[in-house]
Amino acid sequence: MLPWAEQSKAKQSKTKQSKAKQSKAKKSKAKQIKAKQSKAKAKAKAKQSKAKQLSLIHISEPTRPC
Repeated sequence: MLPWAEQSKAKQSKTKQSKAKQSKAKKSKAKQIKAKQSKAKAKAKAKQSKAKQLSLIHISEPTRPC
């Protein structure tokens, strides 16, 4: 093989490796974002549930005459 052809193949190989790393990094970042969104949704649901429980307790309490 000619020297310039070997260099070209080496560059192509490096480019493929670089693209693979970038793709893997994007997928990892996407997973992290989804995990954060899931945690945020869970927290929001927990707050909503707690708020509903508190409001039901306060509504069901009998009022006392003064």
